[in-house]
Amino acid sequence: MIAPFLILYLHQKLDGSVMLPLMIVGLQPFTDIVVTLFAGGITDRIGRKPILLFALFLQMCAMTGFIFADSVWMFASVYIVNGIGRSLYIPAQRAQIADAVSEEHRSEVFALVSTMGYISMSIGPLLGVIMFRYNPIILFILQALALFLYLIVIWLKVPETIPIVRKQIKQTEKEMEKRKTFFLLLLVQFVFTIGESIGLTHLLKFVSVLAPVDQRGRYFSLFGIHWDISRTAGPALGGLVFENFGGQMLFSISAILLLFGMIAQYHVIRIIHRTNILYSETFEHKGV
Repeated sequence: MIAPFLILYLHQKLDGSVMLPLMIVGLQPFTDIVVTLFAGGITDRIGRKPILLFALFLQMCAMTGFIFADSVWMFASVYIVNGIGRSLYIPAQRAQIADAVSEEHRSEVFALVSTMGYISMSIGPLLGVIMFRYNPIILFILQALALFLYLIVIWLKVPETIPIVRKQIKQTEKEMEKRKTFFLLLLVQFVFTIGESIGLTHLLKFVSVLAPVDQRGRYFSLFGIHWDISRTAGPALGGLVFENFGGQMLFSISAILLLFGMIAQYHVIRIIHRTNILYSETFEHKGV
């Protein structure tokens, strides 16, 4: 509920500043990069459950802090705390799934977890726009309460899953091959993330220019639906393709869809741009 409207909230609280909210929002990805480098090793040493509880506690404190923050430094500090909690939580959660679920069912579980998350992302913004117009503070209260309930559930119901015995891998060549593959995947993911960030930035700018001044919230909400639809259906479809045809087929299909989307996106934006020029020339000719 919060994510689509957080920049608007910061924009209001910081007296209409544009750069400061963007800089503050950029602190979380930066924090993710720094903390993620150490988060995996920490969860392997301490255990999954303590890290999950600590991470949820940090995020709950961050959501509560947003309620009382009233300066740039307070917002920046709260955002960093939220980023630390998020970076600690994700590796621990995924490691816990890998510990508790057999190998043949892990793809199904990961797909199910992703699907449930994306379903909430599709419903959340619709509820968020209602609450944001009424009182943004309620959004942070609800988020803090949800994190607190989640923390209690994990504390009472979720067991520790860290393996007691760690087997040493004797096949050195196989291990080195896995490492090379892993770093190659990191490099590919890095390039993909850069491309996604550049494309999303220009798409958001295009929507902001296209939207009427008094309907920007509605345009951005409608624009976000395409992410929610794809993220709702994508994990399940991806898991189905992966199980039946393998990873090469899955990545090949994804590449073809991205290529098709790029071409379609280009032509749609070009048509809209030409239409706007045509309307402008028509109105100017009529003296409007």
